[in-house]
Amino acid sequence: MIQRHLSHAELPASKSSGAQRRGLVSQGKRPWRQTLAAVAALAVVAATLAQVQADSLRASGFNYSGVTIESVEDGKIFYTTATGAETSQDLKNVEWVKLDRLPDLGQAEDARIAGDLKKAIPLYVKAAQRAQADWSRRLAYWRLLEAARQDESASEAINAYLQLIHLKSSAFFTGEPPLILADKLTEAERAQYDRFARQVIASANAEQRPQLTSLLEILQGGKTADKAVEQAKEAAANAPKSTDGGKNAAFGAALQKYGLTLYSRAEYPGITEFLSNGDFEKAIQQTGKAINAGPEQLPMKLYLMGMAQLALAEQSGDPEDYKVAAISFIRVPIHYSRHSFRLPCLVEAAYCHIKFDRPALASKLLDDAEKELEEGEYPEYTERIDAMRTQIQETLAGDND
Repeated sequence: MIQRHLSHAELPASKSSGAQRRGLVSQGKRPWRQTLAAVAALAVVAATLAQVQADSLRASGFNYSGVTIESVEDGKIFYTTATGAETSQDLKNVEWVKLDRLPDLGQAEDARIAGDLKKAIPLYVKAAQRAQADWSRRLAYWRLLEAARQDESASEAINAYLQLIHLKSSAFFTGEPPLILADKLTEAERAQYDRFARQVIASANAEQRPQLTSLLEILQGGKTADKAVEQAKEAAANAPKSTDGGKNAAFGAALQKYGLTLYSRAEYPGITEFLSNGDFEKAIQQTGKAINAGPEQLPMKLYLMGMAQLALAEQSGDPEDYKVAAISFIRVPIHYSRHSFRLPCLVEAAYCHIKFDRPALASKLLDDAEKELEEGEYPEYTERIDAMRTQIQETLAGDND
């Protein structure tokens, strides 16, 4: 990088060419000025290239370099390749992750892979504290939890687990709480984490609350870790599960009117309250603010926006209102090749297309939705798809009469 511009006095002396002596080279086109401009331009390009993020990861035995990691949610890591393709990997298959903008994470991963957990743990802590986005913070705390559990570092493990709940992480990240390590905490640590646990319990979903309650009982001295672990497993087995079979705990609560799946109330509770109460205009306003706030959990935000817009369309019956809702829904499958919200967005987009008389395109969207289904999964969507297929066939048959 050029630190300062060279002055004319610093330029090396050189003999003038014949063309220069005859005045054929203008003052503004002198070769040395052209050279200096070229050098400066190259410096700008070099500086720009240095700022380009170059993340990397290793998954299922393959290295992926020169990628840009976009988010981590629902047990998956989403990234864009060097060619601009959007894709994802299951986190359970990811061996290590390195973020250009969070070097502490890469150093922690290197230390963990080398078996030096004592070095890795404080680096994971630094990475979590320095992370600017919730998804990168979630990734760092999840790695910290696993490393601390393996090292039996009780304080770091309990803190990481509570931080993950505070970040409204899905069951993938919090499914195995480090309850057994809680007995190793000092009295001061117990008091500290007891306060923290009581603060974050409001962020816990239905599957996390029994685990968090058991942790509180250990921290408060009312139960041993062994007993708490046993009872937590029983409570978790009997806890209400999300509509996707538990693979994505935050995916949905119950089916509401209009056949819309409301997102867990632990996520954006104000929006889901407005939806439940029928205040769809306010839901749209709040979701718009959430979308403008940043790309974090964008598929979920677009889904919520589409639900509110679809509810208004159902009230008005105006085909144009259904088109507005369809645009929100369709953005998710267009921009995310693999994501848990592809299925509901495809189904709702198909429904909207039926409503504004585009049955052929609705049928294509249902074809794509069925590709997201595995046998026996999401019975409520299977029933809706079958019902819409029948409706499309009746519409097309009526058009042919």
